[in-house]
Amino acid sequence: LLRYIAYQMQLQERTHLDLAELLELINEQLPAKSRDHAASLCEELTWHTGILSPSNGRQSYVWVASAFRSYLAARWIVENHLSASLLPFVNSRWWKDTIVLVAALLPDPLSFVSEVESHGREEPYKWFLFASCLAELNEGDEVLRGRVADRLFGLFESGSAEYWGAAATAIAGMY
Repeated sequence: LLRYIAYQMQLQERTHLDLAELLELINEQLPAKSRDHAASLCEELTWHTGILSPSNGRQSYVWVASAFRSYLAARWIVENHLSASLLPFVNSRWWKDTIVLVAALLPDPLSFVSEVESHGREEPYKWFLFASCLAELNEGDEVLRGRVADRLFGLFESGSAEYWGAAATAIAGMY
Protein backbone atom coordinates (compact mmCIF):
# COMPACT_ATOMS: atom_id res chain seq x y z
CA LEU A 1 0.00 0.00 0.00
CA LEU A 2 2.76 2.44 0.91
CA ARG A 3 4.55 1.63 -2.34
CA TYR A 4 1.44 2.46 -4.34
CA ILE A 5 0.92 5.75 -2.49
CA ALA A 6 4.57 6.66 -2.98
CA TYR A 7 4.40 5.80 -6.69
CA GLN A 8 1.27 7.87 -7.24
CA MET A 9 2.80 10.86 -5.44
CA GLN A 10 6.01 10.48 -7.43
CA LEU A 11 4.09 10.20 -10.69
CA GLN A 12 2.11 13.35 -9.88
CA GLU A 13 5.29 15.07 -8.62
CA ARG A 14 3.60 15.87 -5.34
CA THR A 15 5.04 16.20 -1.87
CA HIS A 16 1.67 16.55 -0.06
CA LEU A 17 -1.68 14.78 -0.11
CA ASP A 18 -4.79 15.93 1.65
CA LEU A 19 -6.81 13.45 3.69
CA ALA A 20 -9.40 12.83 0.94
CA GLU A 21 -6.67 12.08 -1.62
CA LEU A 22 -4.89 9.75 0.80
CA LEU A 23 -8.14 7.89 1.53
CA GLU A 24 -8.83 7.61 -2.20
CA LEU A 25 -5.41 6.02 -2.83
CA ILE A 26 -5.93 3.61 0.05
CA ASN A 27 -9.37 2.65 -1.27
CA GLU A 28 -7.94 2.01 -4.75
CA GLN A 29 -5.71 -0.69 -3.30
CA LEU A 30 -8.17 -2.32 -0.91
CA PRO A 31 -10.57 -5.04 -1.98
CA ALA A 32 -14.18 -3.78 -2.06
CA LYS A 33 -15.11 -5.71 1.08
CA SER A 34 -12.30 -4.06 3.07
CA ARG A 35 -12.90 -0.45 2.10
CA ASP A 36 -14.74 0.32 5.31
CA HIS A 37 -11.34 -0.05 7.01
CA ALA A 38 -9.69 2.66 4.90
CA ALA A 39 -10.09 5.35 7.55
CA SER A 40 -8.49 3.22 10.27
CA LEU A 41 -5.68 2.24 7.91
CA CYS A 42 -5.15 5.91 7.05
CA GLU A 43 -4.96 6.72 10.77
CA GLU A 44 -2.43 3.92 11.23
CA LEU A 45 -0.22 5.31 8.45
CA THR A 46 -0.43 8.89 9.64
CA TRP A 47 -0.69 8.86 13.42
CA HIS A 48 0.57 5.52 14.68
CA THR A 49 3.50 4.71 12.40
CA GLY A 50 4.25 8.32 11.48
CA ILE A 51 5.60 7.45 8.05
CA LEU A 52 3.14 9.95 6.59
CA SER A 53 3.02 12.95 8.86
CA PRO A 54 0.62 15.87 9.11
CA SER A 55 1.73 19.07 7.47
CA ASN A 56 0.17 22.48 7.16
CA GLY A 57 -1.85 22.27 10.36
CA ARG A 58 -3.08 18.74 9.64
CA GLN A 59 -4.59 19.75 6.30
CA SER A 60 -2.23 17.54 4.33
CA TYR A 61 0.26 14.71 4.75
CA VAL A 62 3.88 14.33 3.69
CA TRP A 63 6.42 11.53 3.87
CA VAL A 64 8.50 11.81 7.00
CA ALA A 65 11.49 11.73 4.59
CA SER A 66 11.32 12.18 0.82
CA ALA A 67 13.81 9.30 0.50
CA PHE A 68 11.05 6.96 1.71
CA ARG A 69 8.81 8.14 -1.12
CA SER A 70 11.56 7.65 -3.71
CA TYR A 71 12.52 4.21 -2.40
CA LEU A 72 8.96 2.91 -2.07
CA ALA A 73 8.04 4.28 -5.50
CA ALA A 74 11.10 2.54 -6.95
CA ARG A 75 10.03 -0.72 -5.30
CA TRP A 76 6.55 -0.37 -6.86
CA ILE A 77 8.09 0.33 -10.27
CA VAL A 78 10.39 -2.71 -10.14
CA GLU A 79 7.73 -5.06 -8.72
CA ASN A 80 5.27 -4.03 -11.44
CA HIS A 81 7.86 -4.12 -14.25
CA LEU A 82 7.44 -0.42 -15.02
CA SER A 83 11.09 0.61 -15.33
CA ALA A 84 10.74 1.47 -19.02
CA SER A 85 8.02 3.96 -18.10
CA LEU A 86 10.69 6.07 -16.35
CA LEU A 87 12.60 6.88 -19.52
CA PRO A 88 10.52 10.00 -20.34
CA PHE A 89 11.46 11.31 -16.87
CA VAL A 90 15.23 10.93 -17.23
CA ASN A 91 15.67 14.68 -17.67
CA SER A 92 13.53 15.56 -14.66
CA ARG A 93 15.46 16.20 -11.46
CA TRP A 94 12.32 15.23 -9.51
CA TRP A 95 12.84 11.63 -10.67
CA LYS A 96 16.61 11.34 -10.14
CA ASP A 97 16.58 9.45 -6.82
CA THR A 98 13.80 7.13 -7.95
CA ILE A 99 15.60 6.30 -11.21
CA VAL A 100 18.84 5.55 -9.35
CA LEU A 101 16.97 3.37 -6.84
CA VAL A 102 15.25 1.47 -9.66
CA ALA A 103 18.70 0.76 -11.14
CA ALA A 104 19.79 -0.53 -7.73
CA LEU A 105 16.71 -2.74 -7.29
CA LEU A 106 16.57 -4.34 -10.75
CA PRO A 107 18.06 -7.84 -10.87
CA ASP A 108 19.79 -7.07 -14.18
CA PRO A 109 19.92 -3.28 -14.54
CA LEU A 110 22.47 -2.88 -17.34
CA SER A 111 19.94 -2.48 -20.16
CA PHE A 112 17.90 -0.02 -18.07
CA VAL A 113 21.01 2.00 -17.26
CA SER A 114 21.97 2.08 -20.95
CA GLU A 115 18.49 3.36 -21.80
CA VAL A 116 18.85 6.05 -19.14
CA GLU A 117 22.00 7.22 -20.90
CA SER A 118 20.39 7.29 -24.33
CA HIS A 119 17.36 9.27 -23.10
CA GLY A 120 19.34 11.89 -21.19
CA ARG A 121 19.45 15.26 -22.90
CA GLU A 122 20.32 17.81 -20.24
CA GLU A 123 24.05 18.41 -20.02
CA PRO A 124 25.89 17.84 -17.68
CA TYR A 125 23.17 16.48 -15.39
CA LYS A 126 22.57 13.44 -17.57
CA TRP A 127 26.14 12.34 -16.78
CA PHE A 128 25.60 12.79 -13.04
CA LEU A 129 22.44 10.65 -13.24
CA PHE A 130 24.11 8.03 -15.41
CA ALA A 131 27.10 7.87 -13.07
CA SER A 132 24.78 7.44 -10.08
CA CYS A 133 23.03 4.56 -11.85
CA LEU A 134 26.36 2.95 -12.76
CA ALA A 135 27.45 3.26 -9.13
CA GLU A 136 24.56 0.97 -8.20
CA LEU A 137 25.71 -1.85 -10.49
CA ASN A 138 27.60 -4.68 -8.84
CA GLU A 139 29.32 -5.41 -12.09
CA GLY A 140 29.12 -3.17 -15.05
CA ASP A 141 30.40 -2.52 -18.46
CA GLU A 142 33.80 -0.88 -18.00
CA VAL A 143 33.46 0.74 -21.41
CA LEU A 144 30.34 2.56 -20.15
CA ARG A 145 32.08 3.59 -16.93
CA GLY A 146 35.04 4.84 -18.93
CA ARG A 147 32.85 6.87 -21.29
CA VAL A 148 31.01 8.50 -18.40
CA ALA A 149 34.23 9.15 -16.49
CA ASP A 150 35.70 10.82 -19.61
CA ARG A 151 32.67 13.13 -19.84
CA LEU A 152 32.87 13.95 -16.15
CA PHE A 153 36.64 14.56 -16.27
CA GLY A 154 35.92 16.87 -19.20
CA LEU A 155 34.00 19.12 -16.82
CA PHE A 156 37.24 19.80 -14.95
CA GLU A 157 38.83 20.97 -18.18
CA SER A 158 35.95 23.23 -19.18
CA GLY A 159 37.25 26.12 -17.09
CA SER A 160 34.07 26.49 -15.00
CA ALA A 161 34.29 25.22 -11.44
CA GLU A 162 30.49 25.12 -11.10
CA TYR A 163 30.24 21.35 -11.64
CA TRP A 164 33.54 20.18 -10.20
CA GLY A 165 32.14 18.98 -6.86
CA ALA A 166 29.30 17.04 -8.46
CA ALA A 167 31.66 15.57 -11.08
CA ALA A 168 34.20 14.46 -8.46
CA THR A 169 31.44 12.84 -6.37
CA ALA A 170 29.99 11.07 -9.43
CA ILE A 171 33.40 9.73 -10.48
CA ALA A 172 34.19 8.52 -6.96
CA GLY A 173 30.81 6.80 -6.74
CA MET A 174 31.38 4.81 -9.91
CA TYR A 175 34.63 3.26 -8.71
